[in-house]
Amino acid sequence: MSSPFPSSLRPAATTPRLSQSPRFRGLIAAPHTPFRDDATRTLDPSRIADQAAFLNRSGVVGVFIGGSTGEWSSLTLEERLTLARVWSETIAPRQPGAGLKLLIHVGSNCQADSIALAAQARELKADAVAALAPSYVRPRTVADLVEFLTPIAQAAGDRPFFYYDIPSLTGVELPASEVLRLGGERWPNLAGLKFTNPDLMELQACLEIAADRFEVLFGVDELLLAAACHGVVGAIGTSYTCAAPGFARILAAVQLGDLEAARAAQREATAFVRAVEPLNLVRGTKAVCRLLGLDLGPCRPPLTPLTEEETERLRERIRSFNLFPQMVATAESQAV
Repeated sequence: MSSPFPSSLRPAATTPRLSQSPRFRGLIAAPHTPFRDDATRTLDPSRIADQAAFLNRSGVVGVFIGGSTGEWSSLTLEERLTLARVWSETIAPRQPGAGLKLLIHVGSNCQADSIALAAQARELKADAVAALAPSYVRPRTVADLVEFLTPIAQAAGDRPFFYYDIPSLTGVELPASEVLRLGGERWPNLAGLKFTNPDLMELQACLEIAADRFEVLFGVDELLLAAACHGVVGAIGTSYTCAAPGFARILAAVQLGDLEAARAAQREATAFVRAVEPLNLVRGTKAVCRLLGLDLGPCRPPLTPLTEEETERLRERIRSFNLFPQMVATAESQAV
């Protein structure tokens, strides 16, 4: 399957240190973590090669591993280290994921775990490292948050470092724009922000501070058009694990100045999110991947497998979307 992105939306072969020419243009998938389909739910790295090939065919420009979609909070430190190592091997030249950018999420409530993960990401030469705020004992101020993240950013060494803002899950509602401002003074390797936040006023504030120095990667799939109109050129999302071609049409239409086409693409993308989100977006999109021929096993508790009724209802819903027609056709032909 050819990439749905115009060549101008593919990442440049080489990019400067700062973001005058962004490292990440286009869509970055936040892959699910594969588990064995039995009572143990143990990590199953053997499925990652097929997963990488599937994502490469979908046209995404990179992967953001070990994030919320990857159920990082349900993984042990050893599992997260294994996940990063296997993905690094899988995107190597002549491997199924060759050409994909590798972004590794290292955030944790345990700072020592984050430091260990960031140090590994540096050794693996990841394209970027990201960390979110701790969510059990939460920082009260931006200064407290920056203090917590500083040794993690330092452990990442020369790897571009991104702050991951996702207040809906962390409960930390400190302004990301201020984290960019203060972090920019403390972290020489700060490259930008993963903004998984529906607050478009705060997005605008972040983009104004970022200017030509930092990148803002957007993380609310159903608001991609709004973010693109603000100037966002790169996004990381759960939906891009299985429906990237449809969402890519939003960015392509915005770049061409075709607002009518962009709105039409966003309407369909939003309808997809509405169809899947009641199942839980992580759980639902993992099931969509399975329906498209990519079996990644179940989620870990407290997320449960879909019932037969939920699966059949989901199958009927995704047939009506034009987000991944070639991928659906391939999956159905393989099932015959």
